[in-house]
Amino acid sequence: MKRALMLSIGVVLVAALLCSVATVAQGPEYGLKDYMPQTVGSKWIMKSTGAQGEVTNTYEVLAARDVDGQQAMPIVMKTADGTITSGTLEAVSADKLTMFGTIFGRRGAQAGGEPVTVIYQPAAVFPGKLRVGQSEQSEVKSTMGGQPVTMTMKLELAAVETVTVPKGTFENCLKLVYTTVFAQGERKRTIWYAKGVGMVKRQDTRRADQPPRVSELTDYALAP
Repeated sequence: MKRALMLSIGVVLVAALLCSVATVAQGPEYGLKDYMPQTVGSKWIMKSTGAQGEVTNTYEVLAARDVDGQQAMPIVMKTADGTITSGTLEAVSADKLTMFGTIFGRRGAQAGGEPVTVIYQPAAVFPGKLRVGQSEQSEVKSTMGGQPVTMTMKLELAAVETVTVPKGTFENCLKLVYTTVFAQGERKRTIWYAKGVGMVKRQDTRRADQPPRVSELTDYALAP
């Protein structure tokens, strides 16, 4: 009887241990909406260093656009003179993060003209809550230069980290890695988001033969 009792206790302890390990492995979920403010007029001023030296850019949330009956927020990067060079068209809620498209600034003879927006069909949709180590992907199609393009977009919550930038030190930042894979290769951007603040650091990798562009927060202003 004693042996049976000890065996029973052992089974309970092993089950409890396995349950504990599973909980640690899964970890808590983080709601992206809490870390990605998208109120119109919000701005993040970033000092960037890369192949072109050191520059200051501003990321700003513009007025919402309607995309297939959904509200999409343009989040654009502007140079010191206010020229839009790039951006994304996205929306975040408690349930999902939706990437509707990419914004490209005009270059060369067309520089200064209205940016071009490439819409994804369908939009890339990711969960609104992620755990550390969780990776999701979505396949999208679009048209660039008059040619159809198919891309795989991946999103991973790589870590939760403390980040120190010129604006200060921010704890428990979500390290999100966005990877876009297409026929010519892949592009990767890693963004650290602080809860209630937004983007505090960003690293863009476009070409393997060039160092990544690293951007760090120097100031920000969230619109009400």
